[in-house]
Amino acid sequence: MPSVYTFMGRITLVLWTLIFGQPEHALVNANGDVVYLSDENFTYSEGKILHSNWNGESFDQTCTNLHGDTLFVLEDLNCSRFRNGFAEITHVERGISLISKYSHGVINSIGEIIVPPDYDDIMNSQPRTIFIAKEESDSLVHNWFVFNSAGQNLWSIEAQDLKGFYQERALIKQDNKYGYLNTRGEVAVDLQFEDASSFGTSVENLQSHVSPLARVKINGLWGAIDTSGKFVVPAQFDSLLAFHSEYAAFLKDGYWGFVDTTGFEIISARFKNVWFFTNELAAATHDGISWGYIDINGEWIIAPDFEETNFFVGGVAPVKINGTWGLINTSGKFLVPPKYSGIQHFNAPLINLFDGKAYDYCILVPGGSPIKFDLRINSIMDSDSYYSVMGWGLK
Repeated sequence: MPSVYTFMGRITLVLWTLIFGQPEHALVNANGDVVYLSDENFTYSEGKILHSNWNGESFDQTCTNLHGDTLFVLEDLNCSRFRNGFAEITHVERGISLISKYSHGVINSIGEIIVPPDYDDIMNSQPRTIFIAKEESDSLVHNWFVFNSAGQNLWSIEAQDLKGFYQERALIKQDNKYGYLNTRGEVAVDLQFEDASSFGTSVENLQSHVSPLARVKINGLWGAIDTSGKFVVPAQFDSLLAFHSEYAAFLKDGYWGFVDTTGFEIISARFKNVWFFTNELAAATHDGISWGYIDINGEWIIAPDFEETNFFVGGVAPVKINGTWGLINTSGKFLVPPKYSGIQHFNAPLINLFDGKAYDYCILVPGGSPIKFDLRINSIMDSDSYYSVMGWGLK
């Protein structure tokens, strides 16, 4: 079945609702057992269930545990998923027109407001002990406010951009140059770069993590620095991707290779395209047509026999061969045969398989076959140690 987030998914949801009634919402474990069931939509994170309630003018949210005990209530606020004991909150101010104003803040695990919902954006940091709030202006320069986990406003600054703290460094942009601040708001690395990244990295479908190096561009070329601003990877590449699993892909003279976090070139630039390393393997193509997987020595571990590939998550990767998709393990063995027209590969072991007519929502058991949920499911999402499911026949 198409996902509820697509146009066809919404049409399908309406039709199924007319036939079967309002959908049910549940948390299920890796075996497909229902551990929490509700007639209303909810979100789950870090042991907390958030239910939204319309009070006639706006939405309130009630936070409970899995046993249904009320932990706190948020009035006229929307709460995102909790991460490390904190969650972003949003206040929606609806005007006469269709345009609404969104203001953001932060609460802690017991519902106390740490950063009031008065700001245009909240920047995440890691660990989540410092929060950066953005107050937009009509110019390119905005006001930024830095709070600690107790809600104290530590300092503020005017800048074009300011990212979250990772490795106690925050990426800042002023006068079209990039540099880094420390947690006291002092310049730790001079603003000298044409472009740059944070020390924290985020890759789609993978959890954010802290990188020991930040990528910077100077004199038109990319390299990587440590937190003191010293170049560990000299600025010599046309492009340098994010470090993941201690390695980063670089582009030089039209070909891709890899360096490690010491600056050593572990794989020379000889591939037409690559993905990043996960599970000690990286997808690569030598001709831009056929894809396989290489190890950190640049040797083919899984032969380049595929038309398309993706990265490994939890020892599983989707690959396309002869026009259809399947799932392989790190040995190249098919765990799910290549018979699907599409795969939505979320955070394994959660896999959505599309056969051209409907989705199979399933949990993949490492080394085995997928467990298909025998339910009329319209959507499924990863929710920490459980999976949030919306569908029919869940009771």
